[in-house]
Amino acid sequence: MSEKKKAREHAHEFEIAAPPGEVWKSITDAETLANWFPFEARVEPGPGGQIVLRWGPELECVCRVEVWEPDRHLRTTWMEKPGTLEGASLPLAVDWRIEGKKGSTILRLVHSGFEAGKEWDEYYDGTRRGWEFELRSLQLYLGRHRGERRTVTWVRRPITCSTEEAWDRVTGPRGLRLPAPPPVAGSRTTLTTAAGDKFAGEVLACERPVNLAMSLDSFGGSLLRYGHETCFGRPEAQIWLYTWGVPASDLAPLRGRLEATMEEALP
Repeated sequence: MSEKKKAREHAHEFEIAAPPGEVWKSITDAETLANWFPFEARVEPGPGGQIVLRWGPELECVCRVEVWEPDRHLRTTWMEKPGTLEGASLPLAVDWRIEGKKGSTILRLVHSGFEAGKEWDEYYDGTRRGWEFELRSLQLYLGRHRGERRTVTWVRRPITCSTEEAWDRVTGPRGLRLPAPPPVAGSRTTLTTAAGDKFAGEVLACERPVNLAMSLDSFGGSLLRYGHETCFGRPEAQIWLYTWGVPASDLAPLRGRLEATMEEALP
């Protein structure tokens, strides 16, 4: 196979305040996976087994296990592909490597197999942004909320305008009210939405027009993300709020306000 088709991968490294065994459990145990990554999971352990990740009835990702070395190394295929890439000849793969470090763990993830053609650009960049956010979720879960059940507040809205216009609307006066000038990663900011909700914390990413992510002070430590997504076959604006130890019923009023905000911003 040509080197051109092996041209791209993205790598992510995080230090996690937990021992290697806890990190391994978090990436290989179905119940624990659902506390930071998918809505639900199913795991058949060992080489030749599989990890099935689900985000509701519309999206399922089947990952065949190629390497299973507890507390050290997990390698799986990554079967979720955009429809335009179904004929891709190079399998996508995800390598998880775990290394202990004086009571904490260094986790390195490499997602490989992205071909060099422009038709792969959106998928490559989308998975890169996604992993950065989801690994922050793992870091926060193990560091501050270990053993607590996660609640995902997820708001979706179809986009019929351009990606840039959708960003300006959702982050503008009728939406999340992102301060001007836009904050940079590592800075602190506060979003005061059109509905009056306040989200204060550290900016993890601010990449117009596709990605805004924050680590919030509220709910004892939580995560917020706005993103432009196409994984359901159409462009959508999505807001994700991850909280731990907070019942979904307590978050229902906030969810309703976020839905109303999205509807107002993207009528």
